[in-house]
Amino acid sequence: MLGIDIQTVKHIAHLARLDLSEEELANLTRDLAVILQHVNQLKKLDLSDVNPTTHAVVEKCSLRKDTLISSPPLATALQNAPEKEADTFFRVPKVIEK
Repeated sequence: MLGIDIQTVKHIAHLARLDLSEEELANLTRDLAVILQHVNQLKKLDLSDVNPTTHAVVEKCSLRKDTLISSPPLATALQNAPEKEADTFFRVPKVIEK
């Protein structure tokens, strides 16, 4: 397979916190190899006459007007928190591990 192996897919799955079966790892490795083959074909194209763009279709982004509003009181913000610490902080589970 071109450009990717199962060890690389396992590493990426670990970084993304995905628990994949061996069958899913094999399928994903195959699918990513096909995608990389298509990307390599695109790299061969001569794009010297093509202007860089950020979007395929020109669109105007209509944004809402910024308005200043006050923050809710601390007690209101924390009232639905499953866990609090010292009634001033949200307590969340640790998600970063070594």
